[in-house]
Amino acid sequence: MKATNLKRTIAALLAAAALCAAPTALAENIIKVFVDGAQLDFDVNPIMENDRTLVPMRAIFEALGAQVSWDGDTKTASAVKGGDTVKIIVDSNTLYKNGTAVELGVPARMVNDRTLVPVRAISESFEANVEWNGETKSVIITNPAPTAIPTAAPTAAPTAEPTVTPDTTQKPERGDKIQFTDEDIKALSDKKELLRYDFEQRALPQYVFENSKTMYATVSDSNEFIQAVMGLWTGRAVGLAINVGINSETTYTLDAAALNLDSLSPDDDSVYKLIDYFSDVTEKAGINAGSVIEAITCADNTKGTKIGVVILHEADSLVQCKYLGVVVSDNGEPRYFTAENDIMDEDNWYFCEVTQDGRGMLGTFPKQDAETDLNAFMNIAFKIYESGK
Repeated sequence: MKATNLKRTIAALLAAAALCAAPTALAENIIKVFVDGAQLDFDVNPIMENDRTLVPMRAIFEALGAQVSWDGDTKTASAVKGGDTVKIIVDSNTLYKNGTAVELGVPARMVNDRTLVPVRAISESFEANVEWNGETKSVIITNPAPTAIPTAAPTAAPTAEPTVTPDTTQKPERGDKIQFTDEDIKALSDKKELLRYDFEQRALPQYVFENSKTMYATVSDSNEFIQAVMGLWTGRAVGLAINVGINSETTYTLDAAALNLDSLSPDDDSVYKLIDYFSDVTEKAGINAGSVIEAITCADNTKGTKIGVVILHEADSLVQCKYLGVVVSDNGEPRYFTAENDIMDEDNWYFCEVTQDGRGMLGTFPKQDAETDLNAFMNIAFKIYESGK
């Protein structure tokens, strides 16, 4: 990718305020769930049973700030937040909070190999307030206090020109790089998993589909594909840093001279200055590209179909993507596949596809070693793409 295109990609991401924005519902009849104002994104849609809403376990537990574990033998999900431990068993009408039994209106269910749990019971177990809006079919959850795991997308949108008023009389602590307090570095670091999930499931596939006509050329040039992926991640990481700075209790003074704010645009080097200006912050918070992306590779098969694969580092989340793949042929539309962990199955990768209308699991393949798993992922992606299924 040419430098100007990379700058345009990064600047457009910042200006569009796309960072961690709540995804829209795919259809009017889909139940929406909001936690502290942010709409949750589910790989399996919520369902109604006996006037109770059930939602995917992982998404709701993490949004509420709980650490999750799964016992496959007993089909028991456990969530810990602060001093509270909540346990819920699939197909059981009893929830246990700190060992005390709580009767449920409906039990947890298995739907499309995912565990769905009653959202009101789970939320209220962690002292959250739950409301139902029948007109919009929305569950509205409000946490009682900030949590260690992010519960909401940033409320202030990142823009190409920061909204903080520059003051040239006071400069940042270190030359041309801004410095955040330890509290804000932690706030930024706490949003890493949210940023990663948004990148895996929404930002990268959205980029692929919006650039479908040029994706074959992009994946054909490994350097271009690498720049596109790294630029996409970096732009969103910087956007998140800007939001944390704007919403912080600390007032940060921007160095107008270092940023050249008067001419910040995709057509000059000022976008790179913006990235460099926040580079110490993103690195300390562990949200720079190198902390998440392990490697990026491109390949093709004998039929001329191309694949670009993003290999990710291990994450703290129990459910995570390891491989993100873009498969495309000349004059063909790209498809976006992932290989993910699942807390119910330690021995297999779950092969999934993200489309413009949603996402779903297509099957599994066994975990072996890094080289074997990568080759298996690419071969399955090629086969599914060329079969047209």
